[in-house]
Amino acid sequence: MSRTDQDQIVAAQAAAWFFESSDDIFVVIREGIILQVNPAWTRLTGFTSEEIVGGSFWRPAHPEDLALVREATLGMSPGAAVSYEHRLITKAGAELWMRARVKLTEAGDVLVAMQDITAAKVKAMHMARSKRMSDLLRGTSGVSVWVFDPVRDCYDLDPPTAGTRTPEEDVNFQIPASLLQD
Repeated sequence: MSRTDQDQIVAAQAAAWFFESSDDIFVVIREGIILQVNPAWTRLTGFTSEEIVGGSFWRPAHPEDLALVREATLGMSPGAAVSYEHRLITKAGAELWMRARVKLTEAGDVLVAMQDITAAKVKAMHMARSKRMSDLLRGTSGVSVWVFDPVRDCYDLDPPTAGTRTPEEDVNFQIPASLLQD
């Protein structure tokens, strides 16, 4: 066996291993029909490959995101790839936020890699809601919520924005604890 043949076998084995053991979902689609999914599909969505292969890709897509997915992928040329975020509906009816990377092959098949970003989306929604509530409380009552940060030994005057501020902006929102001691 030549070195080239060995390299091709190793490459095929590596691709199969990545496909089977990844935490990300991989899907192969032809003319809107799912041809293949990896085991992460079942772990994340609850649908087995037997339930989904041969069916429409649009079935598990969130109805409110169908237009977004169509718009993102419409007019793709072979070799082109696009990225977007959308939701899937699991077998149990829950929403999964996915970051999708989609590539159209020269043969016309669609290769999709999807990463579960549900936790990050939920965290961002909670942060936005906390900020709105804090802004409303501060704006209507003049009351401000302070939180002590023991790591930095300071009080944060606007905790909902703490994770989104730059270090330069932090100076305007934090008071060293030593300034408030008796």
